[in-house]
Amino acid sequence: MGLTALYTGAGGMKTLSRGMQVVGNNLANVNTLGFKQQMAIYQDLKSVGVASASVNGGGRADGAAVGYAQLGMGVTLAEVRTIHEQGAFDLANETTDIGIGGDGFFGVSKDGVNHYTRAGNFRFDKSGYLVDPHGFRLQGRAFSNDTESSTAGDIQLATDANGLIVMPPQATESVRLITNLGSATDNSTDTDNPFFALAQKWDGTQTPPLGEGAYSYSTTMRVYDANGGAHELNVYFDAVQGASNAGSKRHFEFIVTAPPSQDGRSVSGAGKGLLMSGTLTFGAGNELENMSAFVPGSDPSMLSNWTPASIGAGGLPQLSATFTGAPSQTLTLDFGISDSAAAWNGSATKATDIGNNAANLIGMTTPATSASATTAYSGSSSTLLMKQDGYSEGYLMNLEIGRDGIITGKYSNGESDDLFRISLFRFNSDFGLKREGNNHFSATKESNVAQEGKPDTENYGFIVSNALEQSNVDMAREFVTMITTQRGFQSNSKIITTQDQLIQNAIQMKR
Repeated sequence: MGLTALYTGAGGMKTLSRGMQVVGNNLANVNTLGFKQQMAIYQDLKSVGVASASVNGGGRADGAAVGYAQLGMGVTLAEVRTIHEQGAFDLANETTDIGIGGDGFFGVSKDGVNHYTRAGNFRFDKSGYLVDPHGFRLQGRAFSNDTESSTAGDIQLATDANGLIVMPPQATESVRLITNLGSATDNSTDTDNPFFALAQKWDGTQTPPLGEGAYSYSTTMRVYDANGGAHELNVYFDAVQGASNAGSKRHFEFIVTAPPSQDGRSVSGAGKGLLMSGTLTFGAGNELENMSAFVPGSDPSMLSNWTPASIGAGGLPQLSATFTGAPSQTLTLDFGISDSAAAWNGSATKATDIGNNAANLIGMTTPATSASATTAYSGSSSTLLMKQDGYSEGYLMNLEIGRDGIITGKYSNGESDDLFRISLFRFNSDFGLKREGNNHFSATKESNVAQEGKPDTENYGFIVSNALEQSNVDMAREFVTMITTQRGFQSNSKIITTQDQLIQNAIQMKR
């Protein structure tokens, strides 16, 4: 009597016991962050052939009927497959609690070992690294001056000697000012040089340097030097009347000034604080058509020292400012009109060449007015837009993480800055990943190498901040599997006891 049934039953019990271990592991991790359910897959063992009576009437030459049959040898575990289905999200309090909606894994690294995980419970450690509970550092690409790094690395916030994360100050380089100039009254007049009457009225030795009745409108904005110091930049406007050859055009003169007490140039006298003077030209529709701009030489109080301002690469006129205690800085001035040719059209080489003749005004060679530009519609004057790009030193207050994986810092100076982009990783076969514990996976030759990508792009999932992906274990399905596995185990144990009884009966027959 063969003993194969004993082996079949014992093998079945051993295999199903492993299957029960898979079920138990799934249920044990029903609340584990980012856990991926496993499924035991079984396969039969190779059958053995035995002789049997022929069923089709065939036989040997001597007439003895023979046949061939296969006996199964039981079951074994084919594989334990990981089910990489999306788990549900649970809300979390921390910004750095993040989940992945869709495909991909977070990349984490420690001591040169690279792992991958769906568990997004990260925190910053004392050294500024964004780490998981096991000290593995989250991988991403750093931004520097709005340029993204070409390679991924550890995400780390750099701190100063006091442990603070600091945004260094930035000097103002660009000023954008959009206004409506509603008054047509010429408050400051100059028969010989009407386009520079405001500049001629300015007196940096007086307080205020320009009386209220000398201009039709003014606006003040805060700008910053290279040390982060804040300074006022004042722009005054006044209509120009009585110039010859003005035709249907309307002209407004403007001056750009700083408080004389903050002017760090080696300038004294009436011109202290005076930085730029120019003209805005409006067409019949009261929309900005052109402009001119002049900057002073060594003595701003002398109109003959004023020459056409440089035009920067963006087609905007430039002025130079030196605030007390700070280095000189260049600012571009944008009223909503620019010149792609970056060149003035006109023969005037100094302010005194303009005189009383509007035809002598220099202007942009190829002026282009933006959709939002300074206007001269009748009515009240107002500032529609005021913007500059400088700021003082700031300290990191909080972080935001977008669905594109970009970590943005919010600073005490009101500025924000993109710091990092979290990297996501995909594999040719997620089933080939090796479980490393701690909710980690590692790449194998079956999974192939990790492929880095950007969140919220094709083939990669998006990032969800303040949320954690939960286990994808389906408890109902696991209980069903548990019951069927238990029944199978019981059935295989019954095979052993029954086969044992058969053997005992055979032994008793001999006695």
